[in-house]
Amino acid sequence: MDLVFGALLLSGPFRLVNIKELGRDRDFFLALPSEILNVSFGAERVQFVGIVRLLVRASLVSEEVTFHLLSDQDLGSSFANFTWSARLDAFVLEEHEHQWTLCKKQKEQKESETEGFGSQKGFMKGQGAPPPTGDPRDQGSLL
Repeated sequence: MDLVFGALLLSGPFRLVNIKELGRDRDFFLALPSEILNVSFGAERVQFVGIVRLLVRASLVSEEVTFHLLSDQDLGSSFANFTWSARLDAFVLEEHEHQWTLCKKQKEQKESETEGFGSQKGFMKGQGAPPPTGDPRDQGSLL
């Protein structure tokens, strides 16, 4: 699945569980294929165990994306978080030797891409829920 919002581009085998709209920001709650997640910082990596959800917070007015690692189903269970710039990089969740790794990869630029990072064009591709309509009934609970 690919998730696109503002400067955020995230690809991988995650399942979109919920979206929370916060003005120009969005919180995307993702279910991961494993409770073990490696986060790659270039040549270095950190391993986190017991991840139930990954909260990804992106904005239409900022190129920074914040990742919260959740040990339960709500933001109160966040035990680690970090912020990466999405200006030049996409984020990829990929499998390496039966372990899942979140890493940054340089975005591929196409001549046809004329929208800036504030564009909502191509909000989500692949499987998943449609973007929220603003109707409170579409917000659901924080799963």
